[in-house]
Amino acid sequence: GTLDINETSTYTGAVTVDNLDIAANKTATFKNNVTLNTSATINSSATFLVASAGTPAAITVTGSVLGASDGVGTVQITNTGGTTFTTTVGNTANTLALINIDQNTTFSGSVEATAINNAASTTATFSDNVTATITNSGTLLFNTSADKSVTGTIAEAAGGDTTEIKVIDSADGAPATVTFTATVAADTLTVGTTSKAGAALFEDDVTVPAINITGANSGDEDSTVTFNKAVTATSGITLDDNTGVTKVIFAEANTATITGTINGSATTEGTLQITGATKTFSGAIGGTQALTLIDIDGTSIFNAAVSATNIDNDGTATFKSDVTAATANDGTLTLTPNGDNDITHTGAISGAGTLNAVEADDGAVNSVTFSTTVAAATFNIGSTSKSGVVILNGDTTVTNLNIYAGNVDAEDSTVTVNGDLDTT
Repeated sequence: GTLDINETSTYTGAVTVDNLDIAANKTATFKNNVTLNTSATINSSATFLVASAGTPAAITVTGSVLGASDGVGTVQITNTGGTTFTTTVGNTANTLALINIDQNTTFSGSVEATAINNAASTTATFSDNVTATITNSGTLLFNTSADKSVTGTIAEAAGGDTTEIKVIDSADGAPATVTFTATVAADTLTVGTTSKAGAALFEDDVTVPAINITGANSGDEDSTVTFNKAVTATSGITLDDNTGVTKVIFAEANTATITGTINGSATTEGTLQITGATKTFSGAIGGTQALTLIDIDGTSIFNAAVSATNIDNDGTATFKSDVTAATANDGTLTLTPNGDNDITHTGAISGAGTLNAVEADDGAVNSVTFSTTVAAATFNIGSTSKSGVVILNGDTTVTNLNIYAGNVDAEDSTVTVNGDLDTT
């Protein structure tokens, strides 16, 4: 039958009913398991409260918990023994107004609410789709074995709380992807662990000082994070391969700045891939631990030094500081010193792409040094508006070598050849 709750009341024993209805402006407190054969309905300004028993214990709520109409009713969890909702909490036509998570809670089914507040030192675990504006003061864990989405912003509450977002697959093997559709902010983003991989797609701006991506303990447990827009990671992005490998991808055709360094956890770990345009990286790449691979299929600008075992450029890449890598270039690769800095490319350059070495600033003459062999279809040194100064310390093989002086007297272009030069 139906349990109609027309007054504020508390239930210390287990409750099993077909339906449960909480009247407007009333609070029903449950301190034991709740089994709903159909659903619970929460009316306007009413509250479904899961609280601790005299001796706190785990509480399970089985069955859907819904608003009486769209955007009404509150669910609050204060039970210190841990609470699990096994089924839907809010749906498209019956979203809740608010979910207040004050103690550790797991949501196994989908969740839809106008707002979710997650308290400090509290972990909220979501295993299905989530639709809400989330204000987070603790930890949000998204663990699923099927592709899911989080629709709505995730912001930090005011104050000095420590916040974290975790994306960790609930099963072994290749991870499912959790897609975040709106802006995201937290202190730390963790994707994958050493025992379970993770995959996340962020469709809007991300502001998270520390981003850690970890591959798991099996060869198919690769962890991947894809960012479609700007990323601000002032403490850096770290990739830790383990048995599974890690990759960070910057995608979509939009102008975005990635603020912060990107490093492997140890030397030659992690892959950076650029598939979108135009992505500008402000911090050093591989400065403390070189990456395994930088794979460029879109358009990218690197303002600081870059270090990797290999760079594979099939797009358009511009480097404004030192590069340390074996570079395969079948796209357009530009090295452009600016200000007072000379730059060096350490490692062979191969491929049949276009290579440019050109000064960034008017009137300046800074050099680009190539430490070893260079191969290209076309090698442009300088331009009609800027100088180019190149030092070739290894053998160079190009089909077309073009040397341009700039458009003022000071913008002279020179090439110093310390190895063989083959332009046939």
